[in-house]
Amino acid sequence: MNIDSSIVEATPASSGLAALLAKAFADDPVMAYIIPQQQGRLQRIEGIMQLAIKTYRHSGLIETVAGRSAAVWQRPSPGEPSLLAVILNSLEAMVRLRGAVDRAQQVQRITAAARIAQPHWYLAIIGTDPACRGQWQGGASLASQLLLSVLKRCDQQQLPAYLESSNYHNLGFYRRFGFEVTQTLQLPDGPAMWAMVREPEAGQSSVAFYQ
Repeated sequence: MNIDSSIVEATPASSGLAALLAKAFADDPVMAYIIPQQQGRLQRIEGIMQLAIKTYRHSGLIETVAGRSAAVWQRPSPGEPSLLAVILNSLEAMVRLRGAVDRAQQVQRITAAARIAQPHWYLAIIGTDPACRGQWQGGASLASQLLLSVLKRCDQQQLPAYLESSNYHNLGFYRRFGFEVTQTLQLPDGPAMWAMVREPEAGQSSVAFYQ
């Protein structure tokens, strides 16, 4: 199936993406680990997402489909620091995280050590508005559309894709696109994360759509 034409690259005029991603990650186990206080968590997550979008609007790739789902990718570049590392180096992040810096740095250290060495596309963030989960467009779920958009580039460029899943229940979704778990990353006194790699397909992408 073809990628739905409603997928667009985010521009400075794009609005609402940080709020969308904050809602998508409101109950995420790793976000809850970094920001354990329930009160004000959503606003603080939105601040982190704003920094992520600001960081990668030019140097990465941010795509959205129908304003209901969005993905933040880091383009292939040897030695490029992770999104979290870039964010943590900013004074703005120190203000937004307010007391959560130590745990955020622990997550950064553990995930940085797991990154694969060769050039690859790195899926830093992907999320769908909870109210829109399960919706299909163009024959596929919104998140599937976003994944396939860049996985086709991976196949064309013969480059792997890499991500860390912060939710065990999402592993099956990523496996359907060819991702495999390479490491289980255990956060100190916290949840686990799963490093996953997808090797490129030879020739035309054989990725199928799944919910």
